[in-house]
Amino acid sequence: MNKELLIKKIMSGEVVLITGAGFSADLKDFYGDHLPIGTSLAKEIWPLVFGSEPFDDSTSLSEIFQLALDESKIGLKEQLDKIFHVDPNSLPQRFNIWYQFPWKAVYTLNVDDSTDIIANQLADHMNIISTFSDSLANLKSNRLNVIHLNGRIDDFPNVTFTVDDFNDRMLNDSAIYSQFITDISTNHVLVIGSKLEEPPLWYHLRKREIQSHRKEMRPKSWYVSPNINITKRKTLQKLNFEFIDDNEEEFYEEYLHPNIINLRPEHYPENQVKKLPYSLVNELLEESRTKESFKDFLLGNAPTILDVTRGYAVEFDQDKDLIIKIQRMQTSAIILGTAGSGKTTSLLRIAVLLHAEGYKIGWMDSETSEHSSFGEILDSLKELDFILIDDFDRFSEQGEQILNRCKEYDTKIIVAMRHHRYIGLEYERKQLFEIKHILHELSPDDASNLIKALAAAHRLGALEGRSHQEQLKSFLRDSDRQLIVCLKEAVSGRKFDDIIADECEELRNVDEFIYIFVCLSMTLDGYLPSRDEIFTVGAMAEYTPEEVDSSLKKLLKSRILIMQNFKILARHRVISESSIRYYKSAGKLPKAVSTIIKFFYSKSDPIDPGSSKHGRLYIRLIKHDTIQNLVGTVGGREVYSNVEEILSPQSHFWLQRGSFETSYGDYHKANTFLNQAAGKSPEDIQIKTAKYYLSLIQSFQNRKKLGETENCLSILSELLPIAMEAHNSPHSCEVFIDFSLKLLKSKPPLEVAERIRLKDNMESVIQRAKYKYSGNPKIADKVFDAEKWILNNSIIV
Repeated sequence: MNKELLIKKIMSGEVVLITGAGFSADLKDFYGDHLPIGTSLAKEIWPLVFGSEPFDDSTSLSEIFQLALDESKIGLKEQLDKIFHVDPNSLPQRFNIWYQFPWKAVYTLNVDDSTDIIANQLADHMNIISTFSDSLANLKSNRLNVIHLNGRIDDFPNVTFTVDDFNDRMLNDSAIYSQFITDISTNHVLVIGSKLEEPPLWYHLRKREIQSHRKEMRPKSWYVSPNINITKRKTLQKLNFEFIDDNEEEFYEEYLHPNIINLRPEHYPENQVKKLPYSLVNELLEESRTKESFKDFLLGNAPTILDVTRGYAVEFDQDKDLIIKIQRMQTSAIILGTAGSGKTTSLLRIAVLLHAEGYKIGWMDSETSEHSSFGEILDSLKELDFILIDDFDRFSEQGEQILNRCKEYDTKIIVAMRHHRYIGLEYERKQLFEIKHILHELSPDDASNLIKALAAAHRLGALEGRSHQEQLKSFLRDSDRQLIVCLKEAVSGRKFDDIIADECEELRNVDEFIYIFVCLSMTLDGYLPSRDEIFTVGAMAEYTPEEVDSSLKKLLKSRILIMQNFKILARHRVISESSIRYYKSAGKLPKAVSTIIKFFYSKSDPIDPGSSKHGRLYIRLIKHDTIQNLVGTVGGREVYSNVEEILSPQSHFWLQRGSFETSYGDYHKANTFLNQAAGKSPEDIQIKTAKYYLSLIQSFQNRKKLGETENCLSILSELLPIAMEAHNSPHSCEVFIDFSLKLLKSKPPLEVAERIRLKDNMESVIQRAKYKYSGNPKIADKVFDAEKWILNNSIIV
């Protein structure tokens, strides 16, 4: 047993702690009795069912608990309350210390309330979670998450003791339970006080053993118990567990107590600082001074603050104009351009210059704000002179609230976003920014400065040896190209997409899969996966940890992928988009997309997927138009088929699959899938709308047949109250306006009374849509077309 390795891994925050009933053996209730475990607990419950009959040793805890729950629910609750509410005065001091060590996470199979007591003692240090009453959204990155896998005593009757309960857990895993399985499969684990007789835990460990045909490569883990039967010992050895023959107190005295002195100050709750949703620019600059520069920006990679301070990110003419505007700015500014046009570089340059003038500046991007709620983001702005936000469009309509809060706090704000998103979100119409700065093509002076920087960094590549005029021509020949494209094409002498395609073609198997995962995550939502997440999704694609580890090291070493703040990313979002275009054309996305959907779904809350970033990515990926754009019609059917087994309980899955067939394929299948969705969520407005939409398409296509026009009118009359409902969907309004206009334009025309009624109804929906969905471009298009027709076509009675 390598004692030093275990201590090192604990102290570095790499170990997941799992506690069972034996961990709480020294705790006492308010009557001075030790908490019962196993047979002792069964004996405590026995009288509720069998009175004074002698205890039957062959009866399991699960059986007696179920009988008591069925026959004496109130009595069972009272008994469990007596047993599992711990007397705080009996709590040994060492239990307080246990939770001050930097565990990656703590999972407990116990239901007693000792963790609540300790959490109250260690103010703002622990975050207590129950699989029955909480979701992944309740996890907190700045706290020690302590998860009760079997529920808490206050959750009764939602606690897990019976065989049926255990089976339900295996068949209907919660998102938190799925996270637990991921954690024990991909991290160092310390199990203490559990006989590993809990069916779900043992089931997943056994399943991993059966599926593994090679040497187990999961991280080294440890099992602490004074005794374990030879069968489980053999199985756990195969799963890379080592054994420590101690009970909880003995382990604490030998391993933890001697290392209390080594706890870093930030591990103590009174010294823990809440992570801000932004980085302070002075800290970014301080960190950059010790970092090595790879000069990758000059080869087309995403810029860093180091590129600005060391002169690799050239100052362009338009930057000089922008800086003058910023110095006079009172409230807000926005930098606009296409992807890869230099928006982030300009924003970083402003950050450096403002810092030099002594301002307190925050830098916010998708990574820094990943674990902060929107309310935390708003509250954090008060302490700053300036906040600089990259990819501001990810806040969508909430961006306006950030601008208003900055005005309230007198914090100046400068943001960057893609120009097309600026138009789509109607920021232009609302005139939200004091300064609007659009990045244009390179000037001759800009190109000259870039060439000088490339020469100084020995990165001229294909430009080496050419005349200055020829070098300039390489940068300026297509004035509308993005900066990143200019750099790559000029230095290589080849087309940008051809360069990226060659890089993609060289990747195979696990290398290709990991690269697709990272690129797709960045392309969809700027999401940057962690190393652990890459191991998890690799395992879901049936790659071993050894294969994933080897591949990841290779990709990082070759700079195909890069690591920043423990996140893995492609060199630039424009490169990731080009890579996805290549893989789409090569037909290599369906399998990867299927696995990635499963991954994001497994990390989300099935009841409320939109409550977490993983869930929002799952929702976006499963959308029928996203699937079509990524893999096409044939590939889309393959993806939906691949994920059906896991997602079939979700009505949203059937809605998207039915909508996919409605838009791109088979109406018979569409009807089947939408009926499947309606069966699971009969009152869902989106599902109802999708079914009406399909019916309207079919009826309108057959409108020349007897009765089909009347059928269209009948369907629209059923859709009307949904389109006018307070909590309707924009799609309901869009469908109603679209098909009403089609019928009004159709030949032969409707009867006059029908036309008047339909036009009036359409105008009512138009007003509703304009009020509720003014920023929706699809609605805006439909409304424009309908109002134009009404203006030019009077209905004469």
